Amino acid sequence: MENLKTIKNRLRTIGSIIKAMNSVKMVATVKLSRVSNANKHAQECARLLSDMFTKAAREYSMTGTPERDSWIYQKTGKSLIVVLSSDQGFSGSFTQYILDAALGAIRRYDNAKIVYFGKKGREAVAEVSGGVEEITSHPAMHSVSEFSAFLSEMVSEYVFNHGIDQIIVVSGKFENIIIQRAKASTIFPVLPSGAEDASVTLEGNPQDCLNELFRMYVHESFVGLLTEHLIAEFSARVMAMDASVRNANDMFSNLRIQYNKIRQDRITQELTEIIASIECVS
Repeated sequence: MENLKTIKNRLRTIGSIIKAMNSVKMVATVKLSRVSNANKHAQECARLLSDMFTKAAREYSMTGTPERDSWIYQKTGKSLIVVLSSDQGFSGSFTQYILDAALGAIRRYDNAKIVYFGKKGREAVAEVSGGVEEITSHPAMHSVSEFSAFLSEMVSEYVFNHGIDQIIVVSGKFENIIIQRAKASTIFPVLPSGAEDASVTLEGNPQDCLNELFRMYVHESFVGLLTEHLIAEFSARVMAMDASVRNANDMFSNLRIQYNKIRQDRITQELTEIIASIECVS
């Protein structure tokens, strides 16, 4: 049977762990509320820009002398897979969902270039693909807008100068506060949403206009994907920490009961010995 000192040390340790997990949960909750507000706006902007881009590309093709060697018409069969993972744990099965979706995309698109952001799961992806192009910090460590701008420039470089004609982004998918999954989204080639509220007239150099419109579309697409990814990750972390805190509290309560029982048994034993000694003396 454990002595009182050992149980007391365990109670102190569990209490510290509970405080730490509550802190992680609180931070994730605050970050979750911040990115949730930006997600709907970004998705609407991306939808509008996708319609503008497809209409601009159609108008470009109808101009007198479109450049047939332009990236708009290239069909190389080269794909780029961008994986948004995580640098942090404490998010349950979320990172495993991302890894499974990434591996599925890699198997589907042979010889695709892979750009992987985050440390979680990178080794498994590198083993399957033979390596990844680069790795950088998780998007949560940056401003979403700045990181989206970086991704937009990177993707545009691949499309304009390296013959990439398909871009797949693997990221988190938020279903509800309890359920988070992963998804593989194709952001290029651009598919129109079918809405009729986008009107485009190309002025100046049509190719330059189309290039800039593509960058804007990709930027807003990444803002939407990043914010949803972070919402899913923070929700998973909140739920994981909530379950961990409940389990730790149960363990703490059981240890407290065990501590009090042993303490009471020892007090009872000491009282019994004192009474027995007094009876012997008398």
